[in-house]
Amino acid sequence: MKSLATSSSLSRLLSLIFLIGAFAMPALAQENALHVSKSRSFLTDDQSFDRADTLFVRAVLPNIDYTSLDQNELRLKPDNGGGDLFAQFTNQLDGSFTLALPLASADLSESDWEIRLRLGDRFGFNFERRIDVTVGRDSNSGGDDSNDEIEFKAFIEAIDAGTVTVGGIAFLVDDQTDVRDRGNDRIDFSSLVVGDFVEIRADRAPAGRWLASRIKLDDSFEGAEVEFTGVLDYVDADSIIVAGVTFMLSGSTDILNDDNLPISVFDLFVGAIVEVRGVRSGSSPLTATRVKIEDDFQSEDEIELTGVIEAIDSQSITVNGTLFSVDDRTVVTDHANQPASFASLVVGETVEIKGFRQADGSVRAVRIHREDRGEDEVELTGLVEAIEGTSLVVAGLTFETNDRTLILDNDRLPIAFADLVVGLVVEIRADVQPDGRLLATDIKIEDRIEDEVEVRGLVDSASDSVMVILGQSFHILPSTVFVDNAGAPSALSAFSAGDIAEIEATLQPGGLIVALHVQKENGDPDRVVVRGPVTAVGDASVTVIGIELAWDGDTQFFDRDNNATDVSAIQAGQGVKATATRRDGDLPLASVVEIKSTVVMAGTLTAVDGAQITMAGATFQVSPTALVLGRFNAVVADAQLEVGQLVEVSATQENGVAVVSTVRLIGAAVTVGTAIEEGRDVPSAFTLHGNYPNPFNPTTNLVFDLSASARVDVQVFDLLGRQVMALPAEAFDAGASHQIQIDAAHLASGMYLYRLTATSASGPIVQTGRMLLMK
Repeated sequence: MKSLATSSSLSRLLSLIFLIGAFAMPALAQENALHVSKSRSFLTDDQSFDRADTLFVRAVLPNIDYTSLDQNELRLKPDNGGGDLFAQFTNQLDGSFTLALPLASADLSESDWEIRLRLGDRFGFNFERRIDVTVGRDSNSGGDDSNDEIEFKAFIEAIDAGTVTVGGIAFLVDDQTDVRDRGNDRIDFSSLVVGDFVEIRADRAPAGRWLASRIKLDDSFEGAEVEFTGVLDYVDADSIIVAGVTFMLSGSTDILNDDNLPISVFDLFVGAIVEVRGVRSGSSPLTATRVKIEDDFQSEDEIELTGVIEAIDSQSITVNGTLFSVDDRTVVTDHANQPASFASLVVGETVEIKGFRQADGSVRAVRIHREDRGEDEVELTGLVEAIEGTSLVVAGLTFETNDRTLILDNDRLPIAFADLVVGLVVEIRADVQPDGRLLATDIKIEDRIEDEVEVRGLVDSASDSVMVILGQSFHILPSTVFVDNAGAPSALSAFSAGDIAEIEATLQPGGLIVALHVQKENGDPDRVVVRGPVTAVGDASVTVIGIELAWDGDTQFFDRDNNATDVSAIQAGQGVKATATRRDGDLPLASVVEIKSTVVMAGTLTAVDGAQITMAGATFQVSPTALVLGRFNAVVADAQLEVGQLVEVSATQENGVAVVSTVRLIGAAVTVGTAIEEGRDVPSAFTLHGNYPNPFNPTTNLVFDLSASARVDVQVFDLLGRQVMALPAEAFDAGASHQIQIDAAHLASGMYLYRLTATSASGPIVQTGRMLLMK
């Protein structure tokens, strides 16, 4: 198999060297943090707002790749219908995100609202949270606040000294807790037994725990009707189990989502919070009359994310830095939603996990869903080119659907296959069938796909963090690569106003443009090239990524098939490439505007041959100027693509050929190459997988892969850059899953940086990470 790095078509990659320094990493909090406030400075945490207020939200996500976002949305939703408010976060380019949403337009008839937010990257990290707030209600009224008080009915699951577990929550009990029997007479706490059905009321206590203010034995469970809210532990076509209680389902059972819209029993899922009403007839089991998803219940303590398993043992699992406990109530499913065992999960695979924070501050996992994408799965974003029966064609590939295909609109609400039309941009996930057919499992309508940007022109200005060309700002990160006009490594300081530069960049959700690669150029200083999404079309101008270009009767327009057309074919949101000429005191005049059919496809490489790659039966030609990127837009020098590697490619149609401009490495290859001693496969690159456990006390293991034999040494630094530990160099053979243990017993609690240096025959390679010591 040929390596792409050795192909002359990618010689440009050989000159790119990027080493991530230990001190270029942003100093962020070690855990996901979310702040909601009336104050722009986040001086207070608030849940109650007036309509004259502005809702300020900040999310700090140290594990997200902030240069590669694919989800960025906040929705403020009234509990009882009405108009929603939408906003996007501003990417601060350090793992933190902020937004300001004025509440003046909030529906005057509503006071109870829910914040729904979602932030995610292309590498599988997803952060979702729901928070209850009030808008317009008098904040001094002393009314109930669902974030500070809860009340529900459920069975007692456990009783210990000073605590009672009800509905999966361990409540503190003290001498002020009011305990009453069914006749409302006071009784001792010691009179309660496991299995009693109780009504419990509790207030938020310090350290995030709950203190029971009232516990009353309840006989509604013995009567005609029972109603309570809890975690859905089990569901099938005939029954559900909620907080340990079984309810039978019938044809007359009303099943509703959290918008009070009817859904089927198959839309329910283990781990959801549901409100159940049921009746009992004699000694028969309870029959549910109504089941309603109540995701806003105890939403502050609900944690749902998608990410990589970093550590796992028999009673816990760590995903994206969050430690979840597991027990026999934790449900594990595979990517086809079939039951799986917890023991089958392994470090390194991607899962979607949902859990709830307990009274002691720990997080209990209620559902773990495997999201790993194997060789038989593909993900594609592109235009719907044709619809035939129950199949659709996207980017030249035919995807079949069936009654299990989930179809969502761009607000993530379910729609029918019949709602899809030619011309929509969709994201599709599909399984490759044994006979090569593609069966879609998920289809989601997307607002746009064009996030690659290219601009050539004169530099207006350049600073430490921003370069401006043609009036458009391009943000500079530590990962941005600079080269001179001969392709040799350069620096931002070498660029100044009046230089000719070509910038390749990505457009982030919210409009922020981040530079990937900047090259100084010679040639015609008046030649302008702009590639990206159209943001506006006027009577005599077209605006591409905020850069306005004039057009006239001599301007040539071409459609996706390279056929001549006119300006009426150009629409906002389309990806185009415009070539123009700079004019003093006037807008650059476009000579050619070409509509570009851009496709973003993620999947497992099934063939690599020189500058051609294949996945899911689709063949791509890799451009001679293609960039190969890792996390945080780091350009991967001497990149070698291999069969079995999980990648995302961005490509445009050029004369009927899909030409790749960017290859993003999502996952390591499932190596099928030559085995070495001890039966291990040789990894394609030196890869640092991080440390586990993390947080740790006092030891943690650094896990890494080597593509060649090397001596590896480790240094540990505090956040001030001072070296606090150095381990002797050790020799390792090529292979996967090597480990080096760090014993930090002599260090104080806190965040530390570690640096691994692997020195082989080809020279040293450095990779870094962060770890949290908690004693």
